[in-house]
Amino acid sequence: MNENFYYGQRSAEEFESSTLTSGPWSPDFQHGGPPFGLAYRVAQDNAPGLIPTGGRFDILAPIKVGDLLVRAEVLHETRSTKQCSVSLTQGGRTVATATFWFVRPVPDALLPTPTMLPQDLISLDLREPAGHPIHLGFDSLGTPFSWLNHGSGFMSSCLWKFPEDIPFLREGAHVAACKMTTTLVRGSALSGFERIYTLADAVWSIGRGFSLEEMSAVNVDVTVHCVRPVESEWAYIRAATTHVAEGGLFASGEIFDQHGLCAKVHQVLVPAPPRLERVS
Repeated sequence: MNENFYYGQRSAEEFESSTLTSGPWSPDFQHGGPPFGLAYRVAQDNAPGLIPTGGRFDILAPIKVGDLLVRAEVLHETRSTKQCSVSLTQGGRTVATATFWFVRPVPDALLPTPTMLPQDLISLDLREPAGHPIHLGFDSLGTPFSWLNHGSGFMSSCLWKFPEDIPFLREGAHVAACKMTTTLVRGSALSGFERIYTLADAVWSIGRGFSLEEMSAVNVDVTVHCVRPVESEWAYIRAATTHVAEGGLFASGEIFDQHGLCAKVHQVLVPAPPRLERVS
């Protein structure tokens, strides 16, 4: 059985992107999730024995589906903490940067007792994942927009469960469940924290508070605060979008597993004109 993966690794710093990294806007450019997950993975290699408490990913330019040079450096270190910076470059140009904080794990006896998954998220397990390509926008009749119609990208590389039979059918605060069936780097299983960072950029899509017939948006950053790794097969996301007066938008969300909260996510969105065509 062939392995699905987002990146092939050529050396410690060189990675080759697969078509599964592409985002909904274009098959030529990456979704923000895979490169954020990759940045975390490279940073973690510089912090052995430590766990992440948070990370920020800044997208400086469109990230092409192609070769990536990913370099990490330690900015600050104490006996119990470490701060790492990661740069992602293509063709000699920095297209994204990331910063992560790592801390020393606490003894198991000090960890809180796991909680149960909230009921509104448990109910998502009652439906089967959608079997059609993932679209992020629909008109009032439920017809998807063709500019979001390429089924080989990041959103379609995962299995999704929504309250509706059709994923992303409506706007507003929302919940969803996601099972990642694609590895981040070829030949290496996804870790629980890699799942969090790779999924984080999907928050604004899930909680999209506007119609794509009226406008689109581009996110410029993703900030994650980790509570603990995802430890179950499915990750659950609760998300919402807030309009900023005379400015952009602010998306926020929470990532859960079957035992409760795993991370909180925040994103800044820049409004953009709609670019829509109907699916024929």
